[in-house]
Amino acid sequence: MNDEGERVEDGWVLGVEPKPQHHLCPLCFQESINHARNKNRILRHVWVSTQETIYIRVPVHRQRCEDCGITWTVEWPEIPVRGNVTVHFKQMIARSGGSAQCIPPSSG
Repeated sequence: MNDEGERVEDGWVLGVEPKPQHHLCPLCFQESINHARNKNRILRHVWVSTQETIYIRVPVHRQRCEDCGITWTVEWPEIPVRGNVTVHFKQMIARSGGSAQCIPPSSG
């Protein structure tokens, strides 16, 4: 985590930043460069017994290959490419019997 968190109406938003690493081009397997890192996604991560939701803010890292010219978004473990909940949150719902009724609705 990289910050102390931000209070929101139904819980907290915590920022996370994956460890710096080199990313290889998925097409030609050459090392890529950072293309853009100015966006973030906010995903529901866990619901706690205090009736609050913990959200995580993850960066959207875009990479570009200087050899073949393609640009792509880096994928992170447990973070879906699309959607607004983490894999962990989906597993919590599955463990609760597949019902989201025990999970309070998101305010945004």
